[in-house]
Amino acid sequence: MKDFYDVFTLLSTENFDGRVLWEAIFETFQRRRTNLEKEHPVFSSSFVEDESRNKQWKAFLQRTGIKEDLQFPFVMEKIRDFLFPVYDSILKENEYWKMWNSRTLKWE
Repeated sequence: MKDFYDVFTLLSTENFDGRVLWEAIFETFQRRRTNLEKEHPVFSSSFVEDESRNKQWKAFLQRTGIKEDLQFPFVMEKIRDFLFPVYDSILKENEYWKMWNSRTLKWE
C-alpha cells in the first residue's frame, strides 16, 4: 500500500517528463525480466474494487497516521491516469513525449 501512496504523492506534487518515465519503466521491466501484459491487473476495476485491498488501504492510512481522506479507488484512478498512457505506449513500442502536470493531474 505504501507504494501506491508514494506514487500518488509524487504525481500530486511533481511534474514529470513522459519520455524519462517511459525509459525508467521500460528499463525496470527489462532488468527484472517482467513481461508486459496487455491487461495489467493493477489497471483493472476488479483490482481497485477488491474489498480486501480497500481494507488494507484503510489500515495502511490508519497505521501510518495519514490524516487525508484518500479513498483507494480515487488514488488508483489518478495512478492509472498517470501510468497507463506511458505503459500503453511501451506496449505499442511508441515513445511518449508528454509532460505530467501535477497541478492539473494530466498529461499535456
